[in-house]
Amino acid sequence: MQHAGRVHGAFIGSTSLLIAHIIEKYRERVRHTNMTLTTTETQFLHIAQSALCGSQSSELSIDWSSLFAVANQQKLLPIIFESVRKTSAADENAELFGAIRRQVIAQVFNQTLRTEEFAGLYRQLRAAGLHPIVVKGQLCSRLYALKDHRISADDDLFVSDDEFIACHKLLCEAGMVTATPEEDIPGEDEISYTKPGSPLYIELHRRLFDSSETAHDDLNGFFDGIHSRAVEVDGLLAMPPHDHMLYLILHAYKHFVGCGIGLRQFCDIGLWARAYHDKIDWELLGAQCERVHAAVFAAAAFRIARECLGVDFELPERWQTDIDIEPMLHDTFEGGIYGSNDRTRLHSSTVTLNAVRSSRHGEKSSILRSVFPAKSYMERRYAYLKKHPALLPVAWVQRIAHYAEEKRGDNSAAGSVRLAKKRIGLMKMYGIME
Repeated sequence: MQHAGRVHGAFIGSTSLLIAHIIEKYRERVRHTNMTLTTTETQFLHIAQSALCGSQSSELSIDWSSLFAVANQQKLLPIIFESVRKTSAADENAELFGAIRRQVIAQVFNQTLRTEEFAGLYRQLRAAGLHPIVVKGQLCSRLYALKDHRISADDDLFVSDDEFIACHKLLCEAGMVTATPEEDIPGEDEISYTKPGSPLYIELHRRLFDSSETAHDDLNGFFDGIHSRAVEVDGLLAMPPHDHMLYLILHAYKHFVGCGIGLRQFCDIGLWARAYHDKIDWELLGAQCERVHAAVFAAAAFRIARECLGVDFELPERWQTDIDIEPMLHDTFEGGIYGSNDRTRLHSSTVTLNAVRSSRHGEKSSILRSVFPAKSYMERRYAYLKKHPALLPVAWVQRIAHYAEEKRGDNSAAGSVRLAKKRIGLMKMYGIME
């Protein structure tokens, strides 16, 4: 591939033993776990395979209420329901299936409306001479049998520095609103927009990853100059297939390091690999992932997509490993989409991210540092620190008070720390930190 030799040729040569070496290094850590999937989770994966392969699910003795709850947490309810709605179980559980059907119709309707409104808005941006690149949802949805059955909460646009403000102004003129103060717009990496009375939610990115987050290495560097190489896919500007594959992996990796990820991310990764296999430079991909400590994570993601979700795609031999994926699956089910199932997990991410940051800088992690993060981290939530850095202690107090207000059930400091320690173990298992 053209960009392989031009951009990352310097470090591709080291990839001949890359994946096998990294996997072997961490294999023993992963094997010594006792995490097992529940019956419902195992059955869910079986049905997900049927759904993604277009076959009808076999008849099983299933707790359908629990299974649909898992599907909803993973934002896969329409896809799962479509696979089972014509089975005998639908007749045997008519009331439950009827209620789920109504829920699915509402979700798909909202997604269809979001897709249509996004298409109209995107045409406006292009007509104005702008070149926003579409990432994730609107592209990945085209790989599913029923595209609007892939439910997403937002649509992402990636624009160059010189078009960022122009895109912002046009979105506002089109009725989108943002909570970001106007004076802060020029300095932001990302701005979120909603539209009153509409399900449309737009994230406008100048950078694909938070440039102030040192836990993620320089992920943005992989996408420098990408706008000059944009390709058109069904009327949408997009990254070349290789680059979008890398982005899907790194986006999932970023969330895994934070709160966690959902099964839909593995679906997207697998379906993209299947659709664009011949346009992906697998050697380069390995080198890129290894460079940011994501090689083992990527190998596990591919294995989950192929073996657990049934997405059949050719995978180079070096990527085919016997690394234990059950701990990652367990974490995925436990956390739901993006690890958002409970606030305990959300709060635990502070400790997890601090541990990864410390690992990157050769420092020892501490709970104290997690409770009182650096100003660069606090600025993302407390914008006044950008103008008044001396108020950092005030922001710390606010943060602690906000945490205390949010406590629910086991959402305690001790609960968050326990979960963080478990997830830090996962980071070590999958080679993300030493």
